[in-house]
Amino acid sequence: MNPTAQLLHAPVAALADDGAEASRVAGAVLVSWRAIDAALAPIVGRGGLSALYRRSVKLAQAEHPWLPEPPLGEAPDPFTDLHVALCERPTADAAAAHRSMLHSFCAVLETLIGASLTERILLPVQEAPPSSGAAAGNTPS
Repeated sequence: MNPTAQLLHAPVAALADDGAEASRVAGAVLVSWRAIDAALAPIVGRGGLSALYRRSVKLAQAEHPWLPEPPLGEAPDPFTDLHVALCERPTADAAAAHRSMLHSFCAVLETLIGASLTERILLPVQEAPPSSGAAAGNTPS
């Protein structure tokens, strides 16, 4: 797995390894994608982020065909459908889908801007503390 993706996935993997319920894992995934959005959208724009996210989902659907299609265009919160789908899956499936999506996302981003810049932009996302509401598995607002 891509080193940046692996670091970004670590909090979700830790929850899954600790036997957390799927809703907690889904909440952590939601926090992760919203943090990626906050870090990257100012640089590539909402449309650019949406395209990268859609591509990562498409690539991950090869292993996880149950992943929902992301909304077209610039949705206010494109991650809501993902959160709902992950809540309905076993914890291991939710964590594996997140891992696959992050791997694809980081790989595509690295081909566009390089590994070093991808790491510099995304690693602070991993260091950000999760928001208590989404990490607890609450429904997104």
